[in-house]
Amino acid sequence: MPNIQDLLNMLHITIIHEKIDKPHFMIRENYVLPKYVASSYNDCCNIITKYYQYHYSAWMKFSTPMPKDIAFAQVKTILDKGQGGFVTSVKNALWGRDAALVGLLDAIADSLREDATEKYVEYILSKVSPLDYDLKVQFMRQYIKQYATPVLPNEKLMSPYELAANFGGVIKYHLQWINSLRKNIQ
Repeated sequence: MPNIQDLLNMLHITIIHEKIDKPHFMIRENYVLPKYVASSYNDCCNIITKYYQYHYSAWMKFSTPMPKDIAFAQVKTILDKGQGGFVTSVKNALWGRDAALVGLLDAIADSLREDATEKYVEYILSKVSPLDYDLKVQFMRQYIKQYATPVLPNEKLMSPYELAANFGGVIKYHLQWINSLRKNIQ
C-alpha cells in the first residue's frame, strides 16, 4: 500500500517544478538557434525538426536521436494545436513575426514540458490502484485536505467517495491548477 501523503507531496507544484520544469527550461536554454528567421520552408522544417530531436533526446537521455520523419510529425502536431496552426507558425518563422523561430522552439519546448507533466501526474496517481476503491477514497479524503482550497477554490466539492469514482477528473483539475501556477513561477 503506498504512502498517500508521499504521493500527495509528489504532486505539489514545487516538486513538479524541480523534476520537470527546470530540466525542460535548461534544455531549451542550452540550445543554440542557428538563426532568428528561416530562409525557406525547408529550412524552417529542418530547424524545428532538429530542435525536437535535440530536446526529446536530452529529456529522455537518449544518445540516438529520434528519426526525422517521426520528429517532424510530432512538431507538426504540436504546432497544429497552437494559435494559427502549423502554416501560420511557419509563416511567422519566415517573416520574422511573433518571435520567429524562437517562438516555434519555445512552443515545442512548452508542449514537451506539459506532456511530461501530464505523464508524471498520471504515473504518481497510478500508484493508487484503480481496483482498490477504499484506497482511492482515502487518497481523495487527504487530497481534499491538502489541495481542495488551491485547486478548487469557491467550489462545492463532491465527497471523497464521489471524487474516488471520478479519479480521471481529479487528474485533469490538478493539471489545470499546475499550469495556472506555472505562469507565476517561471
